[in-house]
Amino acid sequence: MNDQLRKMATKCLKGCQSLADDGITIVYAPDAAGYYKGIYWRDFCYALEGFGEDIPVEHIEGAIRFILDAIDPGATIMPKSRQSDGRLDYNRDQNGQFRSADNAFFAIKVVDIYLKRDGSPELFDEYRNRLEPALFVTNLSPRHLVQNDIGSSLYGFFDTINLTGEEAFVSVLFVEACFKIADALKRIGQENAAKHWHDRGMITCNALQHLWVEEAGMLLSDTGTNQQIDIWTSAYAAATDILPKEKSRRVADWLEQNWKSAVRWGHVRAIPSPEYWKGAFARYYPKIIPNGYYQNGGYWSVAAPWVMSAIIKQYPALAQQMACELEEALVEFKMPETINEDGSCKLSGYVASAAMGTLALKIAMQSLIESCNVKGRVHISSLASLKKERTGGL
Repeated sequence: MNDQLRKMATKCLKGCQSLADDGITIVYAPDAAGYYKGIYWRDFCYALEGFGEDIPVEHIEGAIRFILDAIDPGATIMPKSRQSDGRLDYNRDQNGQFRSADNAFFAIKVVDIYLKRDGSPELFDEYRNRLEPALFVTNLSPRHLVQNDIGSSLYGFFDTINLTGEEAFVSVLFVEACFKIADALKRIGQENAAKHWHDRGMITCNALQHLWVEEAGMLLSDTGTNQQIDIWTSAYAAATDILPKEKSRRVADWLEQNWKSAVRWGHVRAIPSPEYWKGAFARYYPKIIPNGYYQNGGYWSVAAPWVMSAIIKQYPALAQQMACELEEALVEFKMPETINEDGSCKLSGYVASAAMGTLALKIAMQSLIESCNVKGRVHISSLASLKKERTGGL
């Protein structure tokens, strides 16, 4: 990253932090402007993935305890977030239905990151009875894919979209959560329980074939309202090795062939341009999001590392082009939550955008360094300068 981007990312990370009312816990909010408040499992997970060791392991433990201590042991519903004053947000609609199934999955991912940062396995053992129950009640279809019966998307970053039936993205998240809780259970010697969750994850992993569109080489968003090519889910499933290698190669091919309909400013659209989601969820958002804005046609850096990982081996030049454009856009647009089709933005200083954009650039940089056969420690001011150095400015 260039120095300006590095400073902006650091400022964003520092700006989102505050002290909870308990006087102990450092709260990592989703943005530096205070628009969204409290610790969200999803956004905190993306911050950890992108910023890595810039977030101390003791802060991770503090956040885990802060949220999970407020939940009754054995509770089957995982809250979306906890506010600085201690209030839990369960993301209910006006009829009392719970609108997201991804909270438990991201909570497990956060714990997995903590354990891989040499966190104590005893913490997982202590809170296992607050994590597993929320997985047990995941609503699965007869084909073992995550089923949405209420209409609002079960993945928080699609929450203004009306996805119904079997959902692709949250099914991939479920697979990932099953595998990660299995790994955690092994750490505490619970081999039988670990096998149970690994096997459940494999069943859903194999069931993703029902959402595979063979003609396109991509996954379908859902089996209900939309049934559209899902760029985010396809790239994510490829990046996390949940798709078989041959299908991952097909995803990379689709991205290369449809690049202009998927990626702009190094940011990624959820479905191919010029399409828009067929069902905006007006029940919860009376002002329907216009075509080309926010989740209905906007471009996000959250998905950038998944696309980067999906294409970088087959199409390294395209990956480097994406990295250069992403780096410039993150600076120009000040790390926005999303960039709309007309170039306007929603909410600068968005932590997930900063973190995941940074992660995508790290992936590209590492790949380029390896391709240059650079040994030892190297300081490069930016991806653009390294590309220029390698190609002689071409």
